[in-house]
Amino acid sequence: MAGISSGLAIFVLLLALQLSQGPISLALLSPYIEKAVNQDQPDFSLKVRDTILTWAGWERSLDIRVLGVQILNTQNDVIGNIPELSFSLDRSALLKGEIAPNFVEIFGPKLHFIRKIDGSFNIGFVGSKGVYGVATLAAFQDLLDGT
Repeated sequence: MAGISSGLAIFVLLLALQLSQGPISLALLSPYIEKAVNQDQPDFSLKVRDTILTWAGWERSLDIRVLGVQILNTQNDVIGNIPELSFSLDRSALLKGEIAPNFVEIFGPKLHFIRKIDGSFNIGFVGSKGVYGVATLAAFQDLLDGT
């Protein structure tokens, strides 16, 4: 038991030392993140360039950051780019073997909001070849709903 405790303490110390020097690449998780998000999404899919583990300061725990996120429609056209997306996992859910994010933060997307004469609005990403409307709105709504 003492050996396991010592090994765990050394692992935590090495992890803290590495995180103090900068983020740790978790590129092996990128395909799993893509699969988890894309499995129940008929209207869009995400493609991820890289995944990193970073420490965001004392007020927050460890964050998993996904870099270079592309949102693709059903024809695999890019309808949006998100430079960085961050999420933190619920510790109690992890202890039960479940993956449940506490929060999701989106950093740096450039968006167009268009309000129509009838009062409705469309949303789209800058540089997305003018693709607005249902697919982009559905993608945002699904991400916000956590489905």
